[in-house]
Amino acid sequence: MNPMSSSAPSSPEPPRRDWRWWAFLLALPVLVVLSALVSGTGVHLKSIQLGNRAFPLQPGGQRLRISQASPVLHLDFGAPPLTGIQVQLDGRDLDLDGAWPLRRRTANTGPLADGPHELALHGKDLERTWAFIVDTRPPTVKILSPEPGAHLGGDRLLLRGQAEAGTLFEARAGQAAVQARPGADGAFSLQLPIRHGPNTVRWEARDEAGNQTTGELEVWCDRTPPQLEISLRDRPQEERGERLVRTGSPVLRVQVTDRESGLAGLEVRVDSGRVRRVPVPDPGKPAEIRLEGLPDGLRKVEVTALNRAGGRSRSQLEFVVDTTEEFGRATLTLGARGRDVEELQRRLADQGYLRTADVAGHFGEPTRQAVRNLQKELGLGVDGIAGPYTVAALSSRIYVNLAEFSLVLIDWKGEEHTWPIAHGTPDHPTPTGSFVVADLARDPTWIPPDSPWAREAQVTPPGPGNPLGTRWIGLDHGLVGIHGTPAEWTIGSRASHGCLRMTVPDVEDLFERVNLGTPVRILSGTEDDPILGRFWP
Repeated sequence: MNPMSSSAPSSPEPPRRDWRWWAFLLALPVLVVLSALVSGTGVHLKSIQLGNRAFPLQPGGQRLRISQASPVLHLDFGAPPLTGIQVQLDGRDLDLDGAWPLRRRTANTGPLADGPHELALHGKDLERTWAFIVDTRPPTVKILSPEPGAHLGGDRLLLRGQAEAGTLFEARAGQAAVQARPGADGAFSLQLPIRHGPNTVRWEARDEAGNQTTGELEVWCDRTPPQLEISLRDRPQEERGERLVRTGSPVLRVQVTDRESGLAGLEVRVDSGRVRRVPVPDPGKPAEIRLEGLPDGLRKVEVTALNRAGGRSRSQLEFVVDTTEEFGRATLTLGARGRDVEELQRRLADQGYLRTADVAGHFGEPTRQAVRNLQKELGLGVDGIAGPYTVAALSSRIYVNLAEFSLVLIDWKGEEHTWPIAHGTPDHPTPTGSFVVADLARDPTWIPPDSPWAREAQVTPPGPGNPLGTRWIGLDHGLVGIHGTPAEWTIGSRASHGCLRMTVPDVEDLFERVNLGTPVRILSGTEDDPILGRFWP
């Protein structure tokens, strides 16, 4: 065998690259550049961002607000720009980081003051200017209501406040979140669901620049009204299904509790009168409220308790006030009872305002209507209440003639009663004119007036020697009145310091025939008045 004819297998030769391939790779960048230059393509800006805000590609419109004092400029191009890009901020050139073939370029702006600024880009086919405002201050927010720690009664909180215009305000309570934008005046309001018990409301205000102001508010939701019980401190008497009170100033006892939000106020109203605020009692202690000056009759008392969340409870109490049996001593209203009511009804019946069958000692609707008819006919205030002036119209009238030292009373039946009197001295004359009885007192105590003539006088208790005797009938004119006197020999003379004196038996008789509001007319005796001719011809 010819050794020269046998050999080991040979390894394959690597493929040969055609020279044209290598020429294409080397010429590709040049072709790209030449293509761009030949085609005239300028800089294609894809996006522009300054700090945390993206600018519109086409400038104009509303100025953007930037919340960063040293924002970084980011420029993105659709293709690596082949021409130089010049960036100016407020006329100052910025250095761009990065070079061809990078598509993103950045620049540090440095510190910028709050206020308006201008950014300009210059390049091939690129001339754009953007205006923006740097605003690094967080928005101001003022919560007007509710106050921190407020107690609310509903299941929704009304949050009201004031913030910068354009601010987005958001409040959260639990899982609920509500947003609102203030109006041109900065006012905003929103409603937020809350749950019973304590609630933490967290809020956030974000302005157009992205600045934020946050805060939180603690409120309490209480939907449980106070617990309220009312009664009279002195237990009323029970008669024929009515609760009777023998005083016109009973004491009302109020027991009220509120364990969640606490009491905020107590209100008391008697009948349809005005609402009166009373002090809130200490926790666990009852409030005692005196009801002053209640007229005889059916009284309805309503008490309202309010807690700090606005919850309220009401309770009512009815009772009959019956302070006296003596006619004319108390104002009589619907529901009054007793002999004084019977006397009122009898007088109304005698004058034709009430049927005799309705004289029963109980002030019902027929009696109230009769009183109204009397008041209307006499020109009095029409309210159906037998007060002093209504009682006086059903009672007596007094006429005094100083020249004759005489007093005449015309009772409600039209009968005349005449008594002698003494009156004031020339230095202390009795006043003339029209008056009414304003005060009635049995066994009065004499208190010396602040006058020179009484400088040495002493307070005199009831009993023998009292200058007022046993009865005092005061008029609505200073300290002038009609009273008895132990100095009976002065009757028929000018001996007093302005009052009208009578003997003790006479003034006691007169006392039983008059009432508060009884008209009293005092004449000097020289007037041209028909009264003088009628009683003193």
